Amino acid sequence: DTDCDKTKVVQVNCPGLSPCAALGDANGQTADQAGGDAHCTTLLTTVCETSVCDDSGGAGPAVCVDTAVGNGLDCSAELPPLADCQAGVCTSQSCPNDASCDSGAECTSIFGGICQVSGVCLPEANDPLGTTCDDGLGPLSGECDGGGTCIDICTANPACPDDAPGIPNHSVCTAASCDPANGACSQAPTNNGGVCDFSGPASADGTCATGVCIFTPPDCGTTSGTVPIGCTNGVTSAQSPFPNSLTVTVNEPVFGSTAFTADASGVGAFPQFFLDAAQATVPGGVRSAIVEGFNATVAANNGSGTILLQADPSAVTPGLTQFCTFP
Repeated sequence: DTDCDKTKVVQVNCPGLSPCAALGDANGQTADQAGGDAHCTTLLTTVCETSVCDDSGGAGPAVCVDTAVGNGLDCSAELPPLADCQAGVCTSQSCPNDASCDSGAECTSIFGGICQVSGVCLPEANDPLGTTCDDGLGPLSGECDGGGTCIDICTANPACPDDAPGIPNHSVCTAASCDPANGACSQAPTNNGGVCDFSGPASADGTCATGVCIFTPPDCGTTSGTVPIGCTNGVTSAQSPFPNSLTVTVNEPVFGSTAFTADASGVGAFPQFFLDAAQATVPGGVRSAIVEGFNATVAANNGSGTILLQADPSAVTPGLTQFCTFP
């Protein structure tokens, strides 16, 4: 018989094999639970899971149940160059070690430099406000602003006062500056020629000069007028009229009880009527009159009115030594 000359292979599911044993036997594994588990393992695509055969359903078909392995298992072969298992999934790492998580930036050191088992760097936290740091001007010359930024000490601390020490109400004449290396305050002149308050707030009666507010009085300018002078003489007891046209120019601001400079100039002339009247008084007539001395003093008043110049009899000396007395 031709059929007897052939070899036939027939798969026989023997009575009594469990579904998992049958699954293993049907897929080239051993006909037992281990064979079923081995087949389930071959279906996995990652080392981040394990799989076993489950036939708890009784006579129904066996199923493979996958379970995630513990986090942190190296799976770099699946996702080179660096990966580990996270919740059953092979996940690329962003950090290989703690050192790779430390940015080295100022003011972000707390909790920084920690590489989690997930392969992700723990975010760096900001240093507290006021923590010393290197702002580029010195190793410990800056302060952290609490937001992760290192600022210089002048930015961190309150601004320097505008007023120069010991000089009140002169803030518009000085500009405060701060040395960012050490926070030291200094003053520099500013607003030279600008208006400032010398005698009090809103007085606007001063001018800034090299960082100091100095008093600026109104411009006295030039004033002129005729000064009627009564002169004594060595011949008669009558006074001799000597009108003088006097012009005074003040050269600088005037301060109370303080000397100042001024130019005084003018022209004095004996009137003709005086010379005519003197012809009968002076033996031989008058041909000339000599002014032996003339002194003018420019003084400041408070603006209350004209100051009348009075003769000083005690300063009158008869003779040619002092023709006129002009206190």
